[in-house]
Amino acid sequence: MESTLGSTPKMDWESGDLPTSWKTFTQLVQFMFEGPLKAKNEETECKYLMLWVGNKGRDIYSTWNLQVAEVKLLKTYYEKFENYVSLNQINCMQGTNSQQESNQT
Repeated sequence: MESTLGSTPKMDWESGDLPTSWKTFTQLVQFMFEGPLKAKNEETECKYLMLWVGNKGRDIYSTWNLQVAEVKLLKTYYEKFENYVSLNQINCMQGTNSQQESNQT
């Protein structure tokens, strides 16, 4: 696929800054959907997104309870992944604060 479309987006779930990684990833995804994949319908774009989020993203996806109509909407995926990324960042920040507090005592 890379030879016909260029480099495909890949989400970096191991990043220490998930919100920035998610933003960078979604920008590349948008370029693909507005460029080489612009003829694809939204349901197919959702399938591409699920390929590009990798195993970790598919593990996250498997925890969602989606209605049939939601599975066909990119908005659903973006909202769910953004929620995960935001909560993960908050948890990391709280963990860092707790660790700093423990080190100070």
